[in-house]
Amino acid sequence: MARLDEFSGLKEMRPYMANLLLERAAHTRPASTGRGTLERLFTLMFKGFVYNQIWEDPDVDLAALALEPHHRLITIASGGCNVLSYLATDPAAIIAIDLNANHVALTRLKITALRDLPDHDAFFQFFGEANDENNRSAFDDILSARLDSDTRDYWEKHTPLHGRRINMFARNFYRYSLLGRFIGILHVLARLQGKRLEDILKSRSPAEQRASFDNIIAPLFDHKAIRPLSKSPDSL
Repeated sequence: MARLDEFSGLKEMRPYMANLLLERAAHTRPASTGRGTLERLFTLMFKGFVYNQIWEDPDVDLAALALEPHHRLITIASGGCNVLSYLATDPAAIIAIDLNANHVALTRLKITALRDLPDHDAFFQFFGEANDENNRSAFDDILSARLDSDTRDYWEKHTPLHGRRINMFARNFYRYSLLGRFIGILHVLARLQGKRLEDILKSRSPAEQRASFDNIIAPLFDHKAIRPLSKSPDSL
């Protein structure tokens, strides 16, 4: 187990500075142009909750980085998945940064849950299933008091229609965020074509996964509605 007590801690950037850096990174065209309008739409969406998980392959990353106990690593926080993967190698420190405060709060919650929930089953129920009423109790009884005040306030904040943000973990956390909603749209589009994306989860080997991809997912990219969506940099 990585030395979580040596995790460097996540520093939340002041909102005005985060907004300025985001605009500098994303705005390449004047606002009066079509491309400039889309760039500003992107920065507007990115100020909300975007990534509830992320899928870079940690095995590839770790093979390339060859992390050792004396190494210090800086990485984007994003959904926190990569941070946890890197922590498993027991580096000296990880500095996780993000222009989006929602991602920082999620990464902090994952670190605290990994350290303080009683066992693997409790952690998997919270983040793997992420769809159980008991997760709210786990937050209130165990995690809340162990979080820093900014992160605790984030997850306890009430939002329109949904109550406290932590309620997402009692209502399928992976349906929330911009990414979660986008994936939901993809599931609907696939079903309209007679495909169920979740069927790929029935695969029991890499060979079965490839076959499922070829039969379920690959044909969707030929559809006239999905082809332009998959090619558009705006959807990415």
